[in-house]
Amino acid sequence: MLNKRVYALAAICCLLIMSPLATTQEDEATVEEEDAIVEGQRCVSSRPIAKTEILDDQNILFYMRGTAIYLNHLQKPCRGLAREGRFMYRTTVARLCRSDMINVLTDSGFGLSSGRTCKLGTFYAITEDDVKDLKKPLKVEPKTIPPAEPEEPGTEGTEETDNGEAIETEQ
Repeated sequence: MLNKRVYALAAICCLLIMSPLATTQEDEATVEEEDAIVEGQRCVSSRPIAKTEILDDQNILFYMRGTAIYLNHLQKPCRGLAREGRFMYRTTVARLCRSDMINVLTDSGFGLSSGRTCKLGTFYAITEDDVKDLKKPLKVEPKTIPPAEPEEPGTEGTEETDNGEAIETEQ
């Protein structure tokens, strides 16, 4: 009878000890999945790229044949990318990866020439709705700045105190 109680107690202890581990493993798997979504992909195949679209000096959309769209957020802003609106890349393994280089193509007057070189960033799979949101112009409300009060002639270099006295200021 004592052995059955000891085995039952041991089994309960094991279950109590193991249940937090199972929960922790499930939590870690969830965190890893969320990190994978946030982190994006290191590489994409270059063969199915149908077209690209430059959003600004740090973001490029890669439209794949089919419905897949990837946003590449360059590691640093690439000055002139948005202004020129075109770039080129070379691959040897039919993949574009984070840290691969792109060259901004500039119009030199005699044709296109290779300009600034910039590193690609991580590729993020996005939807058409995401693309629409990225292309929406930012709504910035203009701030109304009250006009400056006109100065009286000969008062440059003086300020008025709270009690109405004029004091000299340094220029």
